[in-house]
Amino acid sequence: MPRVAIASIFRNATSYIPHYIGQMADLAGHLTGRGYDIHLIVAEGDSSDDTFAMLGSRISYLHDRIMHVTNGSKKTIIKADHGGPVFGSVDDAVRWRNISFVCNQVLDAVTKEDDYLLYVESDLYWDADTMQYLLGHLDHDPRVDAVAPLCIHQQTGYCYETWGHRKNGQRFQATPPYHPDVGLKLTEIDSAGSCIAMRGEVARACRFNPPELGIVGFGYDINAKGYHFFLDPQLRVYHP
Repeated sequence: MPRVAIASIFRNATSYIPHYIGQMADLAGHLTGRGYDIHLIVAEGDSSDDTFAMLGSRISYLHDRIMHVTNGSKKTIIKADHGGPVFGSVDDAVRWRNISFVCNQVLDAVTKEDDYLLYVESDLYWDADTMQYLLGHLDHDPRVDAVAPLCIHQQTGYCYETWGHRKNGQRFQATPPYHPDVGLKLTEIDSAGSCIAMRGEVARACRFNPPELGIVGFGYDINAKGYHFFLDPQLRVYHP
Protein backbone atom coordinates (compact mmCIF):
# COMPACT_ATOMS: atom_id res chain seq x y z
CA MET A 1 0.00 0.00 0.00
CA PRO A 2 1.20 3.58 -0.57
CA ARG A 3 2.36 5.40 2.55
CA VAL A 4 1.80 9.05 3.44
CA ALA A 5 4.18 10.69 5.90
CA ILE A 6 2.36 13.46 7.80
CA ALA A 7 4.74 15.86 9.53
CA SER A 8 4.52 18.87 11.86
CA ILE A 9 6.76 20.86 14.19
CA PHE A 10 5.85 22.09 17.70
CA ARG A 11 6.96 24.57 20.35
CA ASN A 12 5.00 25.47 23.51
CA ALA A 13 1.99 23.73 22.01
CA THR A 14 0.09 22.16 24.91
CA SER A 15 -2.91 24.44 24.28
CA TYR A 16 -3.47 23.21 20.73
CA ILE A 17 -2.11 19.65 20.63
CA PRO A 18 -5.60 18.21 21.37
CA HIS A 19 -7.06 20.03 18.35
CA TYR A 20 -4.14 18.92 16.19
CA ILE A 21 -4.61 15.28 17.21
CA GLY A 22 -8.35 15.50 16.51
CA GLN A 23 -7.74 16.76 12.98
CA MET A 24 -5.04 14.16 12.42
CA ALA A 25 -7.23 11.32 13.67
CA ASP A 26 -9.97 12.35 11.25
CA LEU A 27 -7.52 12.49 8.35
CA ALA A 28 -5.98 9.14 9.32
CA GLY A 29 -9.42 7.54 9.28
CA HIS A 30 -10.07 8.82 5.76
CA LEU A 31 -6.65 7.83 4.43
CA THR A 32 -6.54 4.34 5.91
CA GLY A 33 -10.07 3.83 4.58
CA ARG A 34 -8.69 4.54 1.12
CA GLY A 35 -5.85 2.04 1.54
CA TYR A 36 -2.97 4.25 2.66
CA ASP A 37 -0.44 3.48 5.36
CA ILE A 38 0.60 6.45 7.50
CA HIS A 39 3.93 7.60 8.93
CA LEU A 40 3.39 10.17 11.70
CA ILE A 41 6.41 12.50 12.05
CA VAL A 42 6.51 15.17 14.76
CA ALA A 43 9.40 17.33 15.96
CA GLU A 44 9.44 19.43 19.13
CA GLY A 45 12.10 21.90 20.17
CA ASP A 46 12.83 24.36 22.96
CA SER A 47 9.45 24.27 24.68
CA SER A 48 9.15 25.70 28.18
CA ASP A 49 6.00 23.67 28.89
CA ASP A 50 5.14 19.95 28.69
CA THR A 51 4.82 19.87 24.90
CA PHE A 52 7.29 17.04 24.31
CA ALA A 53 5.74 14.68 26.86
CA MET A 54 2.18 15.49 25.81
CA LEU A 55 3.02 15.16 22.13
CA GLY A 56 4.72 11.81 22.63
CA SER A 57 1.74 10.45 24.54
CA ARG A 58 -0.91 11.66 22.10
CA ILE A 59 0.99 10.64 18.96
CA SER A 60 1.68 7.19 20.41
CA TYR A 61 -2.02 6.76 21.19
CA LEU A 62 -3.02 7.85 17.68
CA HIS A 63 -0.43 5.55 16.15
CA ASP A 64 -1.78 2.61 18.14
CA ARG A 65 -5.27 3.35 16.81
CA ILE A 66 -3.97 3.48 13.25
CA MET A 67 -2.13 0.18 13.72
CA HIS A 68 -5.44 -1.51 14.46
CA VAL A 69 -6.37 -0.71 10.84
CA THR A 70 -3.05 -1.07 9.02
CA ASN A 71 0.17 -2.48 10.42
CA GLY A 72 2.27 -0.83 7.69
CA SER A 73 2.19 2.47 9.57
CA LYS A 74 4.93 4.11 11.63
CA LYS A 75 5.66 6.97 14.04
CA THR A 76 8.76 9.15 14.48
CA ILE A 77 9.05 11.57 17.41
CA ILE A 78 12.01 13.97 17.22
CA LYS A 79 13.57 16.20 19.91
CA ALA A 80 14.96 19.14 17.98
CA ASP A 81 16.25 21.85 20.31
CA HIS A 82 18.02 24.77 18.63
CA GLY A 83 18.46 27.03 21.68
CA GLY A 84 16.99 30.09 20.00
CA PRO A 85 14.60 32.70 21.41
CA VAL A 86 10.81 32.64 21.23
CA PHE A 87 9.31 34.71 18.39
CA GLY A 88 5.80 35.62 17.39
CA SER A 89 4.62 35.41 13.78
CA VAL A 90 7.29 37.76 12.45
CA ASP A 91 9.55 37.76 9.42
CA ASP A 92 12.91 37.48 11.14
CA ALA A 93 16.08 35.85 9.81
CA VAL A 94 16.99 34.19 13.13
CA ARG A 95 13.47 32.79 13.46
CA TRP A 96 13.55 31.32 9.95
CA ARG A 97 16.98 29.83 10.48
CA ASN A 98 15.75 28.07 13.62
CA ILE A 99 12.56 26.88 11.91
CA SER A 100 14.60 25.51 9.01
CA PHE A 101 16.74 23.57 11.50
CA VAL A 102 13.65 21.82 12.88
CA CYS A 103 11.86 21.39 9.54
CA ASN A 104 14.89 19.76 7.97
CA GLN A 105 15.05 17.18 10.76
CA VAL A 106 11.47 16.30 9.81
CA LEU A 107 12.52 15.92 6.19
CA ASP A 108 15.45 13.74 7.26
CA ALA A 109 12.89 11.37 8.81
CA VAL A 110 11.11 10.71 5.50
CA THR A 111 12.09 7.19 4.42
CA LYS A 112 12.18 5.42 1.08
CA GLU A 113 8.92 3.69 2.07
CA ASP A 114 7.12 7.07 2.22
CA ASP A 115 5.49 7.73 -1.15
CA TYR A 116 4.22 11.18 -0.12
CA LEU A 117 4.85 13.79 2.53
CA LEU A 118 2.12 16.06 3.84
CA TYR A 119 3.75 18.85 5.85
CA VAL A 120 1.37 21.01 7.89
CA GLU A 121 2.09 23.56 10.60
CA SER A 122 0.82 22.26 13.91
CA ASP A 123 -1.42 25.22 14.83
CA LEU A 124 -3.39 25.40 11.56
CA TYR A 125 -7.08 24.56 11.15
CA TRP A 126 -8.00 22.34 8.22
CA ASP A 127 -10.25 19.47 7.19
CA ALA A 128 -9.56 16.01 5.83
CA ASP A 129 -11.10 16.78 2.43
CA THR A 130 -8.59 19.59 1.81
CA MET A 131 -5.65 17.32 2.56
CA GLN A 132 -7.06 14.56 0.39
CA TYR A 133 -7.48 16.99 -2.51
CA LEU A 134 -3.83 18.02 -2.15
CA LEU A 135 -2.69 14.40 -2.19
CA GLY A 136 -5.03 13.75 -5.12
CA HIS A 137 -3.02 16.18 -7.26
CA LEU A 138 0.06 14.02 -6.66
CA ASP A 139 -1.88 10.86 -7.42
CA HIS A 140 -3.54 12.05 -10.63
CA ASP A 141 -1.45 14.84 -12.19
CA PRO A 142 2.09 13.83 -13.30
CA ARG A 143 3.06 17.51 -13.65
CA VAL A 144 2.70 18.11 -9.91
CA ASP A 145 5.64 17.21 -7.66
CA ALA A 146 4.56 19.46 -4.78
CA VAL A 147 1.38 21.42 -4.12
CA ALA A 148 0.17 23.92 -1.51
CA PRO A 149 -3.17 25.47 -0.56
CA LEU A 150 -3.67 29.10 0.38
CA CYS A 151 -3.12 29.79 4.07
CA ILE A 152 -5.74 32.29 5.26
CA HIS A 153 -6.09 34.12 8.57
CA GLN A 154 -9.25 32.71 10.13
CA GLN A 155 -10.66 35.98 11.48
CA THR A 156 -9.70 38.49 8.77
CA GLY A 157 -9.65 36.46 5.56
CA TYR A 158 -6.19 37.89 4.82
CA CYS A 159 -3.46 35.74 3.32
CA TYR A 160 -1.47 34.67 6.35
CA GLU A 161 1.54 33.41 4.47
CA THR A 162 2.80 36.56 2.77
CA TRP A 163 6.26 35.52 4.01
CA GLY A 164 6.26 32.20 2.16
CA HIS A 165 3.90 32.26 -0.82
CA ARG A 166 5.66 33.70 -3.87
CA LYS A 167 5.23 33.55 -7.62
CA ASN A 168 7.47 35.13 -10.26
CA GLY A 169 9.66 36.45 -7.45
CA GLN A 170 6.79 38.44 -5.92
CA ARG A 171 5.32 37.83 -2.47
CA PHE A 172 1.59 37.32 -2.09
CA GLN A 173 -0.27 40.27 -0.61
CA ALA A 174 -2.59 40.06 2.37
CA THR A 175 -5.85 40.95 0.62
CA PRO A 176 -7.58 39.37 -2.41
CA PRO A 177 -6.70 38.66 -5.15
CA TYR A 178 -3.49 37.88 -3.18
CA HIS A 179 -1.30 37.80 -6.31
CA PRO A 180 -1.82 39.35 -9.77
CA ASP A 181 -0.70 36.19 -11.58
CA VAL A 182 -2.85 33.71 -9.64
CA GLY A 183 -6.42 33.02 -10.67
CA LEU A 184 -8.64 30.09 -9.75
CA LYS A 185 -6.71 27.30 -11.46
CA LEU A 186 -3.70 25.24 -10.43
CA THR A 187 -0.61 27.38 -11.04
CA GLU A 188 3.13 26.98 -10.57
CA ILE A 189 4.69 29.00 -7.75
CA ASP A 190 8.13 29.79 -6.36
CA SER A 191 7.54 28.85 -2.74
CA ALA A 192 5.18 28.27 0.18
CA GLY A 193 5.70 27.22 3.76
CA SER A 194 2.81 26.37 6.08
CA CYS A 195 1.18 23.42 4.32
CA ILE A 196 2.53 21.40 1.41
CA ALA A 197 1.99 17.96 -0.06
CA MET A 198 4.94 16.57 -2.00
CA ARG A 199 6.16 13.34 -3.49
CA GLY A 200 8.43 11.32 -1.24
CA GLU A 201 11.38 11.73 -3.61
CA VAL A 202 11.01 15.52 -3.35
CA ALA A 203 11.00 15.38 0.45
CA ARG A 204 14.12 13.24 0.44
CA ALA A 205 15.95 15.48 -2.06
CA CYS A 206 14.96 19.01 -0.98
CA ARG A 207 15.17 21.09 2.17
CA PHE A 208 13.49 24.04 3.90
CA ASN A 209 15.58 27.06 3.01
CA PRO A 210 17.09 29.45 5.55
CA PRO A 211 16.79 33.19 4.76
CA GLU A 212 20.26 33.61 3.30
CA LEU A 213 19.12 31.73 0.17
CA GLY A 214 16.58 34.44 -0.64
CA ILE A 215 13.32 32.49 -0.49
CA VAL A 216 12.21 31.28 2.93
CA GLY A 217 10.32 28.03 3.14
CA PHE A 218 9.79 25.15 0.75
CA GLY A 219 10.27 26.10 -2.86
CA TYR A 220 13.70 27.45 -3.71
CA ASP A 221 15.25 24.01 -3.38
CA ILE A 222 12.28 22.25 -5.01
CA ASN A 223 12.43 24.41 -8.12
CA ALA A 224 16.24 24.53 -8.20
CA LYS A 225 16.36 20.73 -8.35
CA GLY A 226 13.99 20.56 -11.31
CA TYR A 227 10.73 19.67 -9.58
CA HIS A 228 7.43 21.45 -10.22
CA PHE A 229 5.71 23.23 -7.34
CA PHE A 230 2.05 24.27 -7.65
CA LEU A 231 -0.61 26.19 -5.75
CA ASP A 232 -4.25 25.14 -5.70
CA PRO A 233 -5.85 28.54 -4.99
CA GLN A 234 -9.25 27.01 -4.33
CA LEU A 235 -8.00 25.04 -1.33
CA ARG A 236 -7.68 26.69 2.09
CA VAL A 237 -6.09 26.05 5.44
CA TYR A 238 -6.56 28.56 8.25
CA HIS A 239 -4.39 30.23 10.83
CA PRO A 240 -6.26 31.05 14.05
